[in-house]
Amino acid sequence: MTTDMTTPAPDGTGVVLLFDIDGTLLDARGAGRRALERAVEEWSGRSLGSFRVHLGGRTDLDIFRELVGELGIPYPAPPDRRRVLRRYLELLELELQRTPPFVHPGVAALIARPGFHHGLVTGNVRPGAELKLEAAGLGGQFSFGAYGSDHEDRNLLVPLALHRLWRGFGIRIPPERTVVIGDTDKDIECARAAGCHVLLVGTGFGDYAKLAPEADAALPDLGDVDDVVQILARLTARE
Repeated sequence: MTTDMTTPAPDGTGVVLLFDIDGTLLDARGAGRRALERAVEEWSGRSLGSFRVHLGGRTDLDIFRELVGELGIPYPAPPDRRRVLRRYLELLELELQRTPPFVHPGVAALIARPGFHHGLVTGNVRPGAELKLEAAGLGGQFSFGAYGSDHEDRNLLVPLALHRLWRGFGIRIPPERTVVIGDTDKDIECARAAGCHVLLVGTGFGDYAKLAPEADAALPDLGDVDDVVQILARLTARE
């Protein structure tokens, strides 16, 4: 993803918004689940039956590890993991064509607002993230980020995304000027691990009522963009 950075805030520093994808930016309507489960079944020659892994906020590699464990198969070596990943991406593209994702309210308007650097922190492997964003009409909107293909542990991804913003664009922004926007406990955890703020949305996989008190701010969705921007300003205001 190579697009220009958004316009910096008047103070020259700006604020980083790190978006989760599934449940936050868009709803892929189960495309990722279907593609990954089928890829694992084809590779293993075994059926997952009625087993359904919990996806919310987890990295693709973590989910793959659980699916393999459910089948009673040792976690495969890198060549087999790459083979399954390639097949997953082929199937994901087909699934997204069959059932196109939809973008959640307010997303397009928020990422068009100046004063923010818009990035990604997602459990999706990078090619899968790009496929989903393209299918939803959001391709090219995020010029930096960190992905499930970078590390299986999502809590390591926020610092990596900020590092890439600095290395790629010469923009160094501290955690206290960074907001993770997501829908699950994993989004809250990765934000806390990096010392960032977190805005929870109720459009995805998480238990919104239960998780809202744990976030710095919570909204049912991003539909009222003026309200969202005010909340972001409050969270990242300098003392």
